[in-house]
Amino acid sequence: MGESGIAVAAGGNLILGPELFIALSKLNMASSKGRSAMWDADVDGYGRGEGFVAVVLKRLSDAIRDGDHIDCVIRNTGANQDGRTKGITMPSAALQAELIRKTNSNDQPQYFEAHGTGTQVGDPKEAEAIHKIAPFNGPLKLVTEGAIPWPALADGVPRRASVNSFEIFSQKTLKRIY
Repeated sequence: MGESGIAVAAGGNLILGPELFIALSKLNMASSKGRSAMWDADVDGYGRGEGFVAVVLKRLSDAIRDGDHIDCVIRNTGANQDGRTKGITMPSAALQAELIRKTNSNDQPQYFEAHGTGTQVGDPKEAEAIHKIAPFNGPLKLVTEGAIPWPALADGVPRRASVNSFEIFSQKTLKRIY
């Protein structure tokens, strides 16, 4: 078996029933307002959304050779698990900072996408992790999940697409920071 020269990655989410919203509400993870407000003192959870997305992935050298339009370049990826915390939904600022350091190595990001759950537990931990890897040299555009309702399996690409079209979404729900 060889490697693929081109791949399509896709995901989608439809809200077809109330079951997940009920479960998330019981865990204090879903916003009673129906929208996220990351890093706002009045945050009460995240807003869910629907969406579908597909992206075409190709080696950079092949895309350049073929004269393809290139929207973005993935320089590095990484994943981790937050380890021992008080619960499975409780993040670890130290391990998030470690992952950010590993995946950014020597690069200074110009754009940083925060997960931004809009929860009173997750937001402070993520802010702490980002602060641990600061200072950034030069301007930094920060985009959060709260800018667009969370479309589950279609997550991430709408925000990255907004960056590619130079429409960085602001966090309009931010009224009073923690």
